[in-house]
Amino acid sequence: MTSLLLLTLLAQPDFAALEKQTGARIGVAIRHIESGRTWNWRADERFPTMSVYKYPIAIAVLKAVDAGRLRLDEPITIRQSDIRDGLSSFLDNKKLPAPRQFTVRELISGMVSHSDNTACDMLLARIGGPAEVTRTLRALGITGMSVDLDERDMDREVTRLGLQGFDRDGRNSSSPAAMAALLEMTHRAELQLKPESQRLIIRVLAETATGARRLKAGLPPSTPLWHKTGTGHRIKGVNLATNDVGFFRLPDGSHVAIAVFVKLGTVPDPKLEAAIAQAARQAYSLALASK
Repeated sequence: MTSLLLLTLLAQPDFAALEKQTGARIGVAIRHIESGRTWNWRADERFPTMSVYKYPIAIAVLKAVDAGRLRLDEPITIRQSDIRDGLSSFLDNKKLPAPRQFTVRELISGMVSHSDNTACDMLLARIGGPAEVTRTLRALGITGMSVDLDERDMDREVTRLGLQGFDRDGRNSSSPAAMAALLEMTHRAELQLKPESQRLIIRVLAETATGARRLKAGLPPSTPLWHKTGTGHRIKGVNLATNDVGFFRLPDGSHVAIAVFVKLGTVPDPKLEAAIAQAARQAYSLALASK
């Protein structure tokens, strides 16, 4: 098969088969950063971000640090009453023996690398709430994404509205295209952050400890990956959202940004994660074939 024919076959990825396999609606945005080539599937639709939103929250927190409203070494006291439910081993669900202090830097790491809900809500409160994150995004030119609820309120609204209702509501959502644009800006150091803050956002994305069976599983071993995952509630066999967004490095040193959102899936979690891995595998092949 000639390289031209291979490129033609890969030029328009079709994720319809993955949607049938998962009973889900899938959104994908892929950008080869250096060449500007893009491949999309439902890339302009909105999807619940779930914990993926901790990545733009971290950017807003670092903006506050750069503006002098916070310090990375500033201590924040966390009490038992501050603890949010979640799956993180950093703070969520821990029984703190007494109030403890964590620095802003530690909480950023816990929020992004370990997807900690408690760290997320503590930092959101410190910068003025979710609306400040959306203002940060708009200032960067990102319009297809919003942060509207903290972890406590998001959990309450999912319970009140139900899975389909929360999806239709549109709060705490993003299009794949908007997320891919933010990822590209992050890689290109175009977030207008100071050097230390830019290095920190890259580091905490690189140290993400969640999602081993998602984007990472679809890439060749040892492929450098910077990413953030998000996982929603599962009620009566339906999963609200299973997401992973990030950028990775190709063997030639160029980079690919990819945002994959999977919502309202009806198959078990491992199959939803496998769909994300398949999207990453396709993104890797598309980028290589377009060289």
